[in-house]
Amino acid sequence: MSHLVSIIIPTYNRSDCIRRAIDSALAQTHADIELIVVDDGSTDGTGIILESYGKRLRWLSQSRSGPSAARNAGARFAAGEFLSFLDSDDCWEPEKIEIQVNSLVRAGKQVPCCICNALILGANGDHDTSFEVASIDCSLTHGYWPRPSKVIGSRFLLFNQVALIWRSTFESVGGFCEDLMLLEDHELAFRLSCLGPWAFDTRVLVKKYNDTLGIGVTAMRDPLCHAIAWQDVVNRCISFVPKSEMTLLSLVKKCFFEAKFEVWCLRLLCSRCQVEMLFGRTGLIALRLHQKLRRRGLGWSRVECSNLISQPVGK
Repeated sequence: MSHLVSIIIPTYNRSDCIRRAIDSALAQTHADIELIVVDDGSTDGTGIILESYGKRLRWLSQSRSGPSAARNAGARFAAGEFLSFLDSDDCWEPEKIEIQVNSLVRAGKQVPCCICNALILGANGDHDTSFEVASIDCSLTHGYWPRPSKVIGSRFLLFNQVALIWRSTFESVGGFCEDLMLLEDHELAFRLSCLGPWAFDTRVLVKKYNDTLGIGVTAMRDPLCHAIAWQDVVNRCISFVPKSEMTLLSLVKKCFFEAKFEVWCLRLLCSRCQVEMLFGRTGLIALRLHQKLRRRGLGWSRVECSNLISQPVGK
């Protein structure tokens, strides 16, 4: 049985790299796909590039509204049973969609989505995987998280580029929150994580490039800006926790407290003299320790992922 997948690429002034994303989507081994590109008000000739692909993709343009609005517009335009989102400066391995479709079809709709690993390429030649950044270590190639909310509620895990989602599930949670310009993927991921187990694949099927300037990369270069956005998103996540999930609520509240502490630290670090005056050398040591933990991707609210991973649904 064929399963149509709608691939949605939002873009804004990416004429220098959008071909890489489009070509990787069109090269998928899963043949039953439609490619939709949403031009979010580009002024750099992106439309000319999109026109050059002819009928191999469908595209629409809108006035500048942000990445969440662009993705939602693409989803409304889509006809697929599954949705997958690709940023216009990143790319996929050819088998990405095929692997994830097989996983979700095998599992059924009680599993809202499937995520895979990604290679994150920095501007200075450094690289990590998204699972490494999130401190997820698993000996299984594929499996599922029975309680994905505990994973998403305690760490950031790259989502937009690595996920395949049942369209009906995406629509049931209301899609992306359009007033968020940063970390909107994490906010959506948390809502999805409260619905049921997630399928996962540890293979690196995505390449994320952090050498291109965009909203997210620019924010990551401003630690305070990124920390404030993280605090806002985690605070929103608290409201989505079911009242019966007291353990999860406690976990997410701890994550929120950690986020608030990071914002406080970063603001104080703007004035080392003020920190030393208020808290002495102990305060400076605490701030440095906090920075070190964050650089390593650690956090007080983390839960051990190895206890949350099981064999795939249906196996």
